[in-house]
Amino acid sequence: MRTLYDQDMASVAGLVFVTTILMPALQIGALLYMLLPLKLGRVPHGLPAVFRVMHAVRPWGMVEVFMLGTLVALTKLAALASVVPGIALWSFGILMFLIAAAAASFDSHELWTRVEEVA
Repeated sequence: MRTLYDQDMASVAGLVFVTTILMPALQIGALLYMLLPLKLGRVPHGLPAVFRVMHAVRPWGMVEVFMLGTLVALTKLAALASVVPGIALWSFGILMFLIAAAAASFDSHELWTRVEEVA
């Protein structure tokens, strides 16, 4: 992102930041905000609003698309230069699988059932 910004591509850098860092962080934060208090036997304040934010943020978290683009770029650049995937690539790969697992295991009907039990 820094390189994009330094090369006068601030809008692309902003889009990359929003779709690969900000939106996944909001999604993870919203899940934690909703689920941790329920696990402790309390209903979090503003639960419906956080639930709506989480559903609005989900399509914008494009970690999978970014990861695919990165892997394609690494494959193409391997013939031109020495490419060493570092901790960031592995971290994004793990993030991609964790977000997919969280989305697959999250059941909104069970969330509201649990809210009714706690309240």
